[in-house]
Amino acid sequence: MAALLGIAALTQAFSGTDSSTLPHSASTTTSLTKDTAGGAVSISPSTSSVSAPTSTSPPAPTSSIDYPVSISDDAQGVLRVSGYGPKEFRVNRDLALYRTIIYRNEDNTSGLTIELHDSEDVPLLVLGHAQSPWSIQGVRDVREQVQDVVTIAVDASNGWIIEFLPEAFLWDKEIRQGNTPKAGDFSVLSSDGITFVGTDTDNDQASGLGDLLIYNACQGCSQVPSTVWTLRFDPRCDDTPKALIKKIGEAFFQREIRPLKSDSGGQELQVTLEDSDWLQILTSCEWSAAPRTA
Repeated sequence: MAALLGIAALTQAFSGTDSSTLPHSASTTTSLTKDTAGGAVSISPSTSSVSAPTSTSPPAPTSSIDYPVSISDDAQGVLRVSGYGPKEFRVNRDLALYRTIIYRNEDNTSGLTIELHDSEDVPLLVLGHAQSPWSIQGVRDVREQVQDVVTIAVDASNGWIIEFLPEAFLWDKEIRQGNTPKAGDFSVLSSDGITFVGTDTDNDQASGLGDLLIYNACQGCSQVPSTVWTLRFDPRCDDTPKALIKKIGEAFFQREIRPLKSDSGGQELQVTLEDSDWLQILTSCEWSAAPRTA
């Protein structure tokens, strides 16, 4: 029990939840009216016009429907923001209260990028990827990067959702659902939650889609030896996944490792992690991850 409480405390910076239903509707063009008190966001309809050739017909104006941004807090402390198409808005929340962001778009017909800006309109954090064979989704550690965020700019052409998650949310969710780690298990975090994976069998691996996080501390281990993590990416993955490591005491993920092509035609990455290292993988692709003792 003490070991379980210890790993819970160490991993409580990360959290996750099931995605909400995204709006399904046509692509939009929008213009923004800044927020009002109390966190409401007002989006004003915009119109666009198509200029005719210089000869005969006059310009024929067209208009697009504007879909508002939805912002809500749930009883478990999750801040959920959803919308459709490109948006720029204020959230009017203290984002320093949140430790993790999970994001996703509706399907693979559009890329999704999310920029979190400060009061000078400087991007502090950029999430997401260009269009890929899969929908864009992932989980990111944002504890050091969101306290000065004032506005959020989303570039997408379909439905999207962003969830700001409080400490321990994802861990507590897994425990509530009866998904508890076995002795020796490590934690792999994705937009689907936490997968607990060990080193005892060749088939023991986590799998998922999009950005992920690995915490190299195992349940019930007094000291974690060096662990080699092997990550394999779907052969359809045509971008280059990025791997960043953060050690204890470091505020940001800093050391970058580049993947190599695997024999299967996809990309493969092997990373050696020490006790309590964090590994962040930025990718739009499907992946699998498996640990082995070095």
